[in-house]
Amino acid sequence: MGSVNPELVLKFRNMLRTFRADRRTGSVTNRHPWQTRLAILELLDLAETEAKLHGPQDIRILSGAFPGHFYNEQILDRLQAALEYGCRARILVWDQPPEARNPEAELLLQTYPRTFQISWSGTREDGENLWHFQLIGDTAYRVEAPHAYYPPDARFTDYEPPTVARICFNDPQLAKVLAEFFDELCQAVASKQSTVSID
Repeated sequence: MGSVNPELVLKFRNMLRTFRADRRTGSVTNRHPWQTRLAILELLDLAETEAKLHGPQDIRILSGAFPGHFYNEQILDRLQAALEYGCRARILVWDQPPEARNPEAELLLQTYPRTFQISWSGTREDGENLWHFQLIGDTAYRVEAPHAYYPPDARFTDYEPPTVARICFNDPQLAKVLAEFFDELCQAVASKQSTVSID
């Protein structure tokens, strides 16, 4: 976030933390990748905190790609902290598996084989129509409006590409819809991948 005014970063982070602390039902909007990173970090921190206080949380992430330059060490470190407290994290990437994998994520998969999973849909079909999201437990999320496909080698800056999204820390109704949608997608992908045709 080197190109972002530090005052903007502080203001956005404080807004997220205020909404989180007050368990507000309203939402914070975001548009830029630097805001997305801060929102994901705050959501993962929430997962860790909730796990410490109330027990492990489910973390569900539906993404169009899983690039290492975006899901970087800082985000994966926060994810690992949540996994350490027993959280279960499942990531579904709506794309073909890449030739080169994120080595930090691969290490987490080896370290937490029972509680961390990354699945690939094997297709990009209708991916532009999916809502990508990060869902923590049964109340908090960040959900994006459908947008164009970003290939795994697309370079994100602090401001590009813009993706309209909203972050909410207390919306059990939509969180339930997102959880059910995610679980159904995962089940459909697993079912498709386990089907073998014999000619």
